[in-house]
Amino acid sequence: MEGRSPINDAGGYMALGRRLEGCPPINTYNHDDHKEAWVLAHSLLDLEKSFRAFLDVRLPQLLAADNPDDICGALIDIRDELRHVYYHLRDPEFFDFDDLEKTK
Repeated sequence: MEGRSPINDAGGYMALGRRLEGCPPINTYNHDDHKEAWVLAHSLLDLEKSFRAFLDVRLPQLLAADNPDDICGALIDIRDELRHVYYHLRDPEFFDFDDLEKTK
């Protein structure tokens, strides 16, 4: 996979989490032991990995497939990657698409 994300290591993750903690709209989603900044930082890190996997691995794998079994296998891998993306879009409360008006 090409490029390296500044959040793709523990130090970058920690720096991003601390930065996100300074954003009041994110902190409105904190409750009990749930710290939204850290959930959001983790999701962003995993989303970046999934997007790179889709663009750098999964899509080229599909385009290179030359028989029905390989095409189906590549599509299943893409489906699984997109499920992972979906999870990390749904996990942070800040990304609640049903609540977009609150974050405007």
